[in-house]
Amino acid sequence: PMWNQDTFTQATYENDTYNRFVYGYPSNSSADWGWIQHMFKSLKKDGRMAVVLDTGAVSRGSGNKGSNKERDIRKQFVEDDLIETVLLMPENLFYNTTSAGIILVINREKK
Repeated sequence: PMWNQDTFTQATYENDTYNRFVYGYPSNSSADWGWIQHMFKSLKKDGRMAVVLDTGAVSRGSGNKGSNKERDIRKQFVEDDLIETVLLMPENLFYNTTSAGIILVINREKK
């Protein structure tokens, strides 16, 4: 997905007929975890997925004492033991940005 895409609205999540967003709705400022939940819902029972994201996808909201939608969604993925790997990629690797990225691997059935 495009990094930090902000074109999804609350209505997109609320009117979803496929029940893709069971871990919650991300904020309107970044749809990263909306896309992750969409991909996750598309997996087979024993499926595995990998997605390239910016580093903020795994850190936004961390250290925030108040409520943070992205952090709360991430926490559910961790508590459900779905995160297999987070790889930090170097800066200047991707076209159109100097920012570092990550590869997030999610596995429905870790062994």
